[in-house]
Amino acid sequence: MLRHNIVAGVYPDGLLPGEAELMVAYGARRAAVREALSMLRRERLVERVQGIGTFSICEQRYASTFEEMHGHVDADAVSRRARPQILERAVIAAPDAVAHKLGIAPGEPVVLLEYLGFVDGVAVWLASNYVKLPQGAPLLAAAFESEWYALLASAGLRVGGSEWHLSAVNVDDAVAELLDVPSGTAVMLAEELIWDEQGEVYDFAVCYFRSDRHCFVSAAGRFAMREASA
Repeated sequence: MLRHNIVAGVYPDGLLPGEAELMVAYGARRAAVREALSMLRRERLVERVQGIGTFSICEQRYASTFEEMHGHVDADAVSRRARPQILERAVIAAPDAVAHKLGIAPGEPVVLLEYLGFVDGVAVWLASNYVKLPQGAPLLAAAFESEWYALLASAGLRVGGSEWHLSAVNVDDAVAELLDVPSGTAVMLAEELIWDEQGEVYDFAVCYFRSDRHCFVSAAGRFAMREASA
């Protein structure tokens, strides 16, 4: 509950209640409260200032809707505000796992476009996109200025649909350095498939999202619809 309140920005000026207040609020012993605060310090969410108290040092967290992640981008979308830093853009031999996802033979040439997504100057995600040829050829020269779907459109690639698989992983040293987090940090792992209007998959992406800076939100109106139909 403390983690939720910190991430949500509940505490004025970032100052958490004192240990005695937390004991009363959660019906917990002092040892449990101190252990919770220690866990939050290890997660780099709070910092103890001697003689003053415990402060939140959690940075702003960006939220993307599932509609946005499928390419329905409005003017306020986080991805539209993103500024990509391209790490690699080249034709490579498709690794086995990539070939399986794209439905091609291992070793066939594909376009790799790997980039960091920066929002307000902070690297929030790392994405590696593998695009089949010849479809991906225009991506080698297309200007990449904001979000991935805009790049596809500028390269003349149509999106018929997409699919996301979300999980979590502890990052290795290489990914940790790029995302500016300690090695072993838990981040959100997302794999995406994009297909054209004929249902042919042409893009497979592997993305790492900093879970301390990014979250996904989804809402459905099924209960309201039931009441309306009743």
